[in-house]
Amino acid sequence: MGKFISTSTVSAALLLLTLISTTAYCELKPYATIYVNENGVAIVNITVGASQGVNTASLPVKPLELTIEVRCDGYEAPWVLANDTQLHFYTEDVCSAAVSYVANTSIQGGVLTMEVVGGGPVKLALASNIVLLTLPQSVAAVARESNLLAIVFTAPATIAYTVLTEPTTTEPTKGPTTTIPTQAASPTPVPTTKPTTPTQTTTLIQTTETATPAQAVEQTKTLKPPAIAVIGIAIAATAVTITVLLKRRGVLKQHTRT
Repeated sequence: MGKFISTSTVSAALLLLTLISTTAYCELKPYATIYVNENGVAIVNITVGASQGVNTASLPVKPLELTIEVRCDGYEAPWVLANDTQLHFYTEDVCSAAVSYVANTSIQGGVLTMEVVGGGPVKLALASNIVLLTLPQSVAAVARESNLLAIVFTAPATIAYTVLTEPTTTEPTKGPTTTIPTQAASPTPVPTTKPTTPTQTTTLIQTTETATPAQAVEQTKTLKPPAIAVIGIAIAATAVTITVLLKRRGVLKQHTRT
């Protein structure tokens, strides 16, 4: 069984393990691969040579039952799980059966743990952000495969690991800002100039015109016939009056002489 060790010890051990001959790595053919992705999910893949009829596969890690899938030459084969790690499945033909599922891991305080059972060789592949906290006792080889760290070991073993996350930078909290309301400037009133209508003072000047003789003649000329008749009558009456007065004077003078 594996045991918990410090991260520095794990790093040193992994460096020493990289010196192991790749020949030993190639000679030990793992029957199962446990891939731990960047999210910490452990996915188990097994390849089993199946014959026609019922076949049995020993699972290295207890599975999440709903995730089990068995495929034989492209089609899905029916299966039954017994005793947590014994998988029975039926195939119609001889094939190379591929079994895959998600391992049932426990988590506590950010540390994920899974128990690898059985006695065969198992390959553990870790994503670059997975930190292994325990090392199996029977490690056969360590190698780099693309961005994965691959470790081949012989079960049983307890595998504990954690997921490194990028630190999040938190911006300093700014104090509350006081917004001073700005008073909008009132528009300057524009004086409205009303045109002043000058008061017209009308002075009536009464003029007295004196008619000249020529104007009198013109006025006389322009008199209508009725007016002329009236004037004639007035003149005749005046003449009679004057004549009567003259005669009376003459009579008076004669009386006075006598």
